[in-house]
Amino acid sequence: MPMKCPKCDADLKGSGSRYTCPECRVDYVVRFTCRKCGSEPEELAACGSVGFFCPTCKELRSRTAMDKEFTVL
Repeated sequence: MPMKCPKCDADLKGSGSRYTCPECRVDYVVRFTCRKCGSEPEELAACGSVGFFCPTCKELRSRTAMDKEFTVL
């Protein structure tokens, strides 16, 4: 499931923590936090997929299970 632009709801292009909205032409840095405890997780990338490990909860989490904060570059 692609990430959506917080301004126009278009699909964002990019990976990891850097994304661009092709409609708004805005670059974003995305900060992920654990939805359960609020900690910043460790990013795990392998074979083209990205997952997260929360060091506080000691659990693996998907990107969709994380809260996202968008910051304009």
